[in-house]
Amino acid sequence: MVNSEKDPDTFLERLLAQKELLSGLAVAAGIFLLWSLYVLGHDDSSEHLVPHVFSVLLELLLGVIVIELLWRGHEKREERKQRETQLRFIKSYMFQARMRDLFKKNFGALNERSEVTLEGCFSKPYLKSDQASYKKLLGYQSEELKAGVIIEYVKAEGVWHEFLTLAIMFSIGRIVKDMTEILQLIDEVKSVIQPDSCNSIAPDVLAAKLQQDKCQKLKEKLEQIMKDGILKFWDYADELNRFEKEKFNALKKSYGVNCGDAIVKAEIIGDKE
Repeated sequence: MVNSEKDPDTFLERLLAQKELLSGLAVAAGIFLLWSLYVLGHDDSSEHLVPHVFSVLLELLLGVIVIELLWRGHEKREERKQRETQLRFIKSYMFQARMRDLFKKNFGALNERSEVTLEGCFSKPYLKSDQASYKKLLGYQSEELKAGVIIEYVKAEGVWHEFLTLAIMFSIGRIVKDMTEILQLIDEVKSVIQPDSCNSIAPDVLAAKLQQDKCQKLKEKLEQIMKDGILKFWDYADELNRFEKEKFNALKKSYGVNCGDAIVKAEIIGDKE
């Protein structure tokens, strides 16, 4: 049960927090009240106006409150829309340049039974309500290929830190949570691969280390992060397709997807050299 005394989201507390609004209302009410008293004081026959005057005063106050709250709601929606647009631009750069190898390797490591493909992410809409179902459709070819993707995640540590900073700046709680979880898992992976580093360890060596009993939970979490990454890429591609068509086509081209017929070349970077 929520304690209403500590709940900052009650209507009354939100209203009281609007100091500028209350100040404006006080001035308006004061002026109207003084005018009303002046009229009543200079006209003995106007006593019947008292109920009417105060009803008008109440209507005025309610009208100002409604207009002010609606306007503030509009401002917040515009600010949120602007933040989302800015974030799309930032993601566009990150996904095309900083994280392209990571995502290509992640898609390339999926097995043939996985019904979510790179080309499909550019040709089919993403439905958030079906996220759990999508995740069940994802599987990987081998532990070694999964380890190769994990190494890319560790190499991209700087990117996750940048996303975390941006999420804090834009007050996007869900991204703060996601980036914090990824960075925590990266620290765990680093402790497993010591004394090696992500730049020197081979995928088969990391795969063998993760097969240890003590690493089973870590391995499961890493696979969930990898699958989430696939779905977040699909979600972002769909978002660009709906709002930023030019950037959508640029992203397709960057990943080797033909803009006309959605043919993809999702090779496993480095593993086939």
